[in-house]
Amino acid sequence: MDLLRLHLQHYIHFLKPKMIFAAFLLLALTAPIISSTIPSSPPSLNKHLKIVVVDSDGYLEISGNSPSDTSGFIIDMIENTALLAGFTYTLQAPSGFGSSCEPRRRSNVEPYNPAWYTQFVCGQQDVLEGDADLFWSMYYVTTGRQSEGAGFSVPFAEGGLQMYGIASQDITSLSELALLQDLERLAGVEVLPACSAINAASTLYLESLPFDLHLTPITNTREAIAEAFSDGTCEIMISSESGAMRFIKDAARLGECNFNGKNVALIGKPLPYGPTQLAVGWDIDHVEDEVTTSINFWLQYQLECAPDDCETKTHLGISESFHEYAGDGTECGDSAAKFIGRE
Repeated sequence: MDLLRLHLQHYIHFLKPKMIFAAFLLLALTAPIISSTIPSSPPSLNKHLKIVVVDSDGYLEISGNSPSDTSGFIIDMIENTALLAGFTYTLQAPSGFGSSCEPRRRSNVEPYNPAWYTQFVCGQQDVLEGDADLFWSMYYVTTGRQSEGAGFSVPFAEGGLQMYGIASQDITSLSELALLQDLERLAGVEVLPACSAINAASTLYLESLPFDLHLTPITNTREAIAEAFSDGTCEIMISSESGAMRFIKDAARLGECNFNGKNVALIGKPLPYGPTQLAVGWDIDHVEDEVTTSINFWLQYQLECAPDDCETKTHLGISESFHEYAGDGTECGDSAAKFIGRE
């Protein structure tokens, strides 16, 4: 047995240089094939795109009477993606021509009125029913939008629907809110006032749930929501998780955490189902494949690149930029509900 082992060792020693040479030869021959499968960046688009933007929970703010007066997380993302993908763009607010805009445009109302600046459905219809190329704000990916012909990019952020406000009741979920409101209504007492955004996918989804929520639709701006908390129109607002966290961060920054003696805070956890992914949208029958391919590639690049290593104006990736804008929802401290249901 020892003699056999000795012969095998000599045989391996004899073959080893030839095996190494063969391995190097194989690597040299296959290197071009392997490298050719690594995806390279798409060519520069050299196109001009018309992009519809919506005033979005502090992530995109239209500060004047024109979308040219915009700032925020979404604008940073558009600028960075345009730089990387090689396209120019024009921003436009919702025109009001969409079939679901509220109020419906009349002949005596000028298009692009600020009344529509916060209406997501109104904005997407300038793409799905009009001639704009993209709708790019804090848009949820939904089956409803897809059934109307919308396509979406890779998600750039995630977060389910979230309650926040000044309510002190022991509420941890939307179903508990619905049950409490029903019991109050049957008892003949004032129903806990809750609100949602006018003309938004989140509100349309809430209306489809198997339990009935008593909601007052309001304009989805920080000023309108703060006024609703102050005058008692709402004690709870239901919006995207990102919108809830941004409202609280802005309230702390402005010294406006307290409404009627109660601090505003997150209530319960985000809804674990329903709309959760935020993405760029387009009309699948209108936009060219090269545009969607390039936008997807460069969004994914910005999601993957490490901080300070991104080839963008801010040198930040999308995730870092998003968290800078969003905060964590604790900036105003405890509410009367003391973050019930949150870990």
